[in-house]
Amino acid sequence: MFRLSGNVAPGSYTASFRLVYGGQAANKYVGPYGTSVTVSPRVLNDATLPTATLTTPRYSTSLSSALQVPAAWTGTDTGSGVAGYEVQWYNAGWQPWLRGSRTGAMFGADNRPVALVSGRTYALRLRAYDRAGNLGVWTTPKYTTVPYDVAVLGYSGAWRFVAASEYDHNRRTTHYANASGARMTFKFHGRNVAWVAAKAPNKGKAQV
Repeated sequence: MFRLSGNVAPGSYTASFRLVYGGQAANKYVGPYGTSVTVSPRVLNDATLPTATLTTPRYSTSLSSALQVPAAWTGTDTGSGVAGYEVQWYNAGWQPWLRGSRTGAMFGADNRPVALVSGRTYALRLRAYDRAGNLGVWTTPKYTTVPYDVAVLGYSGAWRFVAASEYDHNRRTTHYANASGARMTFKFHGRNVAWVAAKAPNKGKAQV
């Protein structure tokens, strides 16, 4: 391994090495580069921190049975260029998830780094690092909630239930009512709750 250390000024350098075998000058073994090697390292003048942007949906996906969160990220660096990213998720403290040059992944796919649970909210954050070794600051956490399926709700009145492949939301199931007065209930402990439903000019209205 060749490493420049200390207070090295930016610029290009040339260094030559001789192979040593058994404490002697290389006269018993000749490698693929002969008995000497010349390298030309370049020291970068880069003190600029890279920046990154993380994108996740407010709710995991329109298909809640998938139990995964699509996450994507980008980065910029005006110096040596972005080399990769570190992504963390929160679980009683920030935990490592991914590190490398990829720019997106499905959080929870194949139960990695954790098997997601309906009704819970997950947090991700990201930072970039550049080719000079500079680490950017962590992004503001992004929060994504994995919704419950409609099967957990309580129904009263003239509700109808349909399960078919053409329904691309929830778990390919839907409840609908054609008459007013139909009710559904959901009990929870928390500060807020959201209802995810289809909107269209030919749909009805609901009072929450």
